[in-house]
Amino acid sequence: EGDMAEEADEAEETGNDLGITTSLKERINEIEHALEKMTRNEYGKCENCGKEISLELLKIDPESRLCKECKMKK
Repeated sequence: EGDMAEEADEAEETGNDLGITTSLKERINEIEHALEKMTRNEYGKCENCGKEISLELLKIDPESRLCKECKMKK
């Protein structure tokens, strides 16, 4: 019984680690995308409507692809 509980705990921990790893990989991809946009002078422009993304939003979410208005629509 103790072995099964231990295995269940290990499986849960592995699942949590995979979720964190996936989340970090997604964040790295978003940051790399933002850096690429900087090289093309497109950083800070909404990918949906083309408007400038507010500095306030970029301070909170520097890799944001959308302006506040377009984020609210989703």
